[in-house]
Amino acid sequence: MINLIIKSDDQNFIKHFFSESVHNWIRKDKDYYRAFTLLFECLPSDIKLQLIRKNKLVFIKVEGQYASSLELPHKKSFVIIYNDLLKLLKGPYFPQGVAVLAHEIGHIINHHAKRQISILDSQFEADQFVIDIGLEEELIDFLSDHIDVGDCKIRLDKILLNK
Repeated sequence: MINLIIKSDDQNFIKHFFSESVHNWIRKDKDYYRAFTLLFECLPSDIKLQLIRKNKLVFIKVEGQYASSLELPHKKSFVIIYNDLLKLLKGPYFPQGVAVLAHEIGHIINHHAKRQISILDSQFEADQFVIDIGLEEELIDFLSDHIDVGDCKIRLDKILLNK
């Protein structure tokens, strides 16, 4: 289950994140703000520090399906958010959307753009990141709801096999 207690360090991280004008669209919408606050509460302190110091993390909304991440060497890391995820973040199943956001951060933390790794293995590593930060149930729910899409069934089977 997701912990909703916000610590002082979390508030500083959140304040820093939302002070970026590029994230005004998140800050101004109560549902998006709730979802991102929940996401950041789940991240360990060392990951938050890494995202602030090593990467300039930017979330961008565009047309498409769910989300993608893009990491540029010595530049910013982007998480591109599509309408399907925005709708999920505004609905009753928003914790599943938080798991999707965490999955994209997992790609960035694991430097998938810089490594020679198969797409499926990168998905497994990003899923493991989501599990490690305590959003396993939400990820399982999301993958279960999208079992016929892409590699969701393979990813779900691997998670359930390792439980």
